[in-house]
Amino acid sequence: SGALRFLPAVLLLTCQVLYGAVRLAGGQFFQLQWDALLHEAALFAALLALPSFGPASLVVHRCARWLLIVLLFRLMLGSGLVKLASADPYWGSMRAMDFHYWTQPLPARAAKLAHVTQSRFVSSLSCAFSLVVELLGPLLFFLGPVARAVGCALQSSLQLGICATGHYGFFNVLTLCMCMLLLDDSQLPSLPMGAMQASEPATALASLAMPPLVALTIVLAITQAVGLSAACQARGRRLLAVPTPMLRVYQSLRRLGLGNSYGLFAVMTTRRQEVVIEGTSGGRVWEPYGFRYKPDGESTALKPVPPMHMPRLDWWLWFVPLGMKGRGARGRWLRQLCERLVVPSNSSHVLRLFDTERLPFPDPQRPPIAVRAVVRDYSWPENATAPFWERGAQSVIYGPVSRDDVQWGVSDWRWRETMQEALGLED
Repeated sequence: SGALRFLPAVLLLTCQVLYGAVRLAGGQFFQLQWDALLHEAALFAALLALPSFGPASLVVHRCARWLLIVLLFRLMLGSGLVKLASADPYWGSMRAMDFHYWTQPLPARAAKLAHVTQSRFVSSLSCAFSLVVELLGPLLFFLGPVARAVGCALQSSLQLGICATGHYGFFNVLTLCMCMLLLDDSQLPSLPMGAMQASEPATALASLAMPPLVALTIVLAITQAVGLSAACQARGRRLLAVPTPMLRVYQSLRRLGLGNSYGLFAVMTTRRQEVVIEGTSGGRVWEPYGFRYKPDGESTALKPVPPMHMPRLDWWLWFVPLGMKGRGARGRWLRQLCERLVVPSNSSHVLRLFDTERLPFPDPQRPPIAVRAVVRDYSWPENATAPFWERGAQSVIYGPVSRDDVQWGVSDWRWRETMQEALGLED
């Protein structure tokens, strides 16, 4: 029936609303860039999913398609511009790929092979390719069909390379889907939407619908440009001076989840520090809790991550040693996690966050007497036949915290002092 033709768009908007509720409940765990990207892309994709109900729908489809292309443009160009705005010496000297494979949050199994086999020339070439694709490749999006196809090939090759050496959940897959919009309908003759759109003639109704939709498209595109400027300004460089009225529009649309600022790997991490949570039953021997996906020194290989899976605990633990997400109120989640491990509970849902086969205290009714969080340097040897991980000395960043400490609320000062001492953070 005619109403069922709107079902894909309605279901997509419903999923977006439900995911928004999950983001709200998840707090900072759902405040990563891919969550914002999914929110924006889903909203524009819902317009693209509307059925062909007349010539006016052609205008809606074309505006939605270009909004998604502008979103892809801002994502990729922003990723390149923030690298320049940060003035990171490793991107400037083309040495960023010397560190990327083993310092990224969740490296894939092919990452070590790429790291130990790449020469200095290949590393510099990979870095230059990434910058060219991110800075110059997006300019092809607004040229002819052939140029857009080349732009699609460049962006797709970069995303596939990232997927092969690291785990980023649906981030790269979502980007690849948006890249498909760069291809002209004539290059995808098997798509039914292309055939429908090509057969619909323009009418007066389409002419009437064109001005407001184009105006809305321009407003949203300008908003995305402001978001791109905000991403660069956050890194210390102003891309453009934003007029006050435009800034107000941008701030209003940001409340709707539009015009988010994006920028990936602006500063290359050159040191890998892993957080390990340890428990003890007697106060002398500390046993580590195994994580599901995060690298640890006991593994002889990197752990596989299911496709499209987002292991958020493992991701956020990567941020803690950087001093970005582990301090102050935003680091309270790690303290609360450690404190929950020493309090008996009738539920084992906290332990399910860890590798259930490597739990030193698997019974929630018999927890450890104390828990602490330590950070340790990890690196890969240049020799492919050497042990998989080389580990350095460890430093305690939180704890030890016992059940009595939790009950009396005296654990926060230990977090602050040990975090400052281990990482050199200011209060």
